[in-house]
Amino acid sequence: MTAFPGILMAFMTAAAPVRAAPMDLKLPAVERSVTPEGLTVLSAPRGPLPLVSVRLVIKAGSALDPAGKEGIADFTARLLRRG
Repeated sequence: MTAFPGILMAFMTAAAPVRAAPMDLKLPAVERSVTPEGLTVLSAPRGPLPLVSVRLVIKAGSALDPAGKEGIADFTARLLRRG
């Protein structure tokens, strides 16, 4: 049983956090444009490779319910889930 403390100490040494040197983070410049339909497009070119990542965010939900018709977005979402 004398080997157990050595194994435990080796495990604790291996699991110790390693501090990495701070990196210089260089973000690409963000370009903003608006399509004729009013869609705002943000792009950040990052090099010569033709890779594209798209995220679409739509203003919707109960925050845009018309006055006097509060809850219509929730009602519509519930109907859509039921088919």
